[in-house]
Amino acid sequence: MVDDGSNNGAISLKFPGVTRNQIIEIRENYNPATPETKRKLKADPLKFLYDKGKIDSGDLRSSELIKAAYLIITAEVTGRNSSFETFIDKTRKSCGMDESEFQIMVQEQYYDWHDELKKKRIFAAPIIYVLTEPVSFRDADAWFGQGSRTASRLMVAGLKLYSSMF
Repeated sequence: MVDDGSNNGAISLKFPGVTRNQIIEIRENYNPATPETKRKLKADPLKFLYDKGKIDSGDLRSSELIKAAYLIITAEVTGRNSSFETFIDKTRKSCGMDESEFQIMVQEQYYDWHDELKKKRIFAAPIIYVLTEPVSFRDADAWFGQGSRTASRLMVAGLKLYSSMF
């Protein structure tokens, strides 16, 4: 058979008697990665929404702030070295705040956003779950026992709300 080499490394239907189901089975069983690694290698659900035009770059920024606030709030209490100098490192952040001011601002925005979600009856748990865990919208729908595409609709609504508030 003549082949241009464009599918090198890929299993294709070039050979007579090979069915599509056999190829799918080989592809699924060939990947030696652990289930945890396979989960981490899934496509980013936010990228999917962005590519479809359902969210914009401001919404992506909002998702990062929501995730940061959630991680700050749920983080374990740890000790760290501190300095009593009045120097503020502005090279890391463009907002001109020191780290503790930024953390307080992000947490307050998160609390306000969460309260507004409750008022609008938007379920926050799937949004947080998708933002903080390497899962897909389908996984979130299954985890929370919701209908198909509910998590993606909640994500869009939640990010648009955050963007409009801040």
